[in-house]
Amino acid sequence: MKKYAALLPLALAFSPAPPVAAQTAADAPYRFALAKILIDEGEYAEAGENLRLAVAGAPEDPYLRVERAAFLLSAAEPAAAVAELETARRLAPADRLIVKTVGRLLLQAAREHEGAFAAAREAFEQLRTTEPRDEEVLATLGRIYLSEQRYGDAAAVFREALAYWPQNRSLRGSLIDALLRDGSTDEARQAIESFLEIDPTSLRARLTLFDLRRAAGDEAGALEMLRATPHESTGNPELFRRLAVALYEGGAFPEALYWLDRGLALEDSQDPRGVFLRALLLTAEGRSDEAIAELRALLVAEPERMDALQLLARHLLAASRWQEAADLMAPRLDGGLDPESAELALLHAEALRELDRGEEALDWLALAAAVPELRARALARQAGLLLRLQRGAEADEVLGELTAGGDREALLMAAEVCQREESYARSVPFLERVLAADDSELQALFWLGAAYERTGREAEAAIQFRRFLERQPDSPPVLNYLGYMWAESGTNLEEALSLVERAVALDPDNGAYIDSLGWTHYRLGNYEEARIHLERAADLVQEDAVVLEHLADVYVVLGRARDAADLYRRALGLGGDNAAEIEDKLRELGTP
Repeated sequence: MKKYAALLPLALAFSPAPPVAAQTAADAPYRFALAKILIDEGEYAEAGENLRLAVAGAPEDPYLRVERAAFLLSAAEPAAAVAELETARRLAPADRLIVKTVGRLLLQAAREHEGAFAAAREAFEQLRTTEPRDEEVLATLGRIYLSEQRYGDAAAVFREALAYWPQNRSLRGSLIDALLRDGSTDEARQAIESFLEIDPTSLRARLTLFDLRRAAGDEAGALEMLRATPHESTGNPELFRRLAVALYEGGAFPEALYWLDRGLALEDSQDPRGVFLRALLLTAEGRSDEAIAELRALLVAEPERMDALQLLARHLLAASRWQEAADLMAPRLDGGLDPESAELALLHAEALRELDRGEEALDWLALAAAVPELRARALARQAGLLLRLQRGAEADEVLGELTAGGDREALLMAAEVCQREESYARSVPFLERVLAADDSELQALFWLGAAYERTGREAEAAIQFRRFLERQPDSPPVLNYLGYMWAESGTNLEEALSLVERAVALDPDNGAYIDSLGWTHYRLGNYEEARIHLERAADLVQEDAVVLEHLADVYVVLGRARDAADLYRRALGLGGDNAAEIEDKLRELGTP
């Protein structure tokens, strides 16, 4: 025995320890005090024996039993500890301190002893009745119910606690958790809204509310609530990233970038997920050069990252950096296609097509078409490339293969690729098949109207555009297309004016629509009105040869031949499809 234990008899007024066989209640304090010192000295075996003797000397003392139970738990003897705790609670059922301590220790014992958890719950349920305003009791009982999946009971306890302590953030968070687990989403949503009134900077609560509002169909409200997140909000990188992802998905790109950068600044080494998300956000904001730099850095760290490689390739293609894109993708495709690189083959073919390496592009598209998930897109691109190469018969064969099953998506894909390559007549049967199955297919109605107009079937085109507008009367592109078509042909001019006026009202800064409005006024003989609109259109769309030609035509009628000639020359310099007509007009002015 170490020095402090050796001095214990002096501390106990020189009273020697009685023989073990003669333990009495009077000996219990001595044994208890000795046990505590032995514990401090690390003499656990002797300490345990003295605690046992203390309890034996005063078996009706609940406090001694609680002390011994705590020691037994630390000595990994949960069964003996639980027995002592049950006895202590039986001895002092009305003693609040005993019952609370017993409950706490039973929760500890529950990790290793079956039945201790239920006994702990009973203790805290008793305390809830006798001490209803004890915050610890209610919070603990609520957590017990949560762990037992009694979510409704847990919510009831947390509501009761919040009636006493309405500003307690922890209790509010626990109530929200219980409500969500119980499926009480409306009440949970209200509870989170109340929580955010107390603490608007809680990112976790705000993200949970976002999910609830979105699940309830309130997409706009959910996004607006996220956009209103106070900049002083704090959290960990994962919360910042979750917030950034939600904002990105909602199209709030500047806000998403702000929160993502906040999260990245907290990381010792930047998580590749965050770096890739940053590249996506920069892409969405049109900051292509910065996105390319992020993606190149990411690929240095993780060269096999396919999503980054594909996004970088798309950036290079969008910037017409065809060779750079092809050089980027070629090494990853050297070994042929695998499930990860299959999508890359489509992008590689696009680069090769623009580099006038059509045969190589066709080879890659053929390989991609063998991948079931890519088959339709690969066949559509094959057909488009063959049309560009003026190999119409082969293109028709591929288009037939693409649309053989009559699938709506395949038919629309075939029509789209034909229209992109200005083969409008080829697109007509595909669109007619789509509309035969569903005459309300808006995309098909618009494309079929455009195809009829481009192939000289204006009356049929007007029918399709009218059918479209019956279903969606406020579509600016269709209003403009039909109005401009009539203005060009000089028919239905009053109705054409009404249509393009509606298009401009819906999209007031669209230069193409304002050009249509000015051109319709010109056709109606409203030359001064036409001039006002066409001058504005020319300011908005400065590099459009048709807009410049229209304004020049108005200047001719208004006697401003020199101004008209200047505009005609500018339009010629743009190399538009209307060059021959403009040259004729310059000759008529006597200024070729």
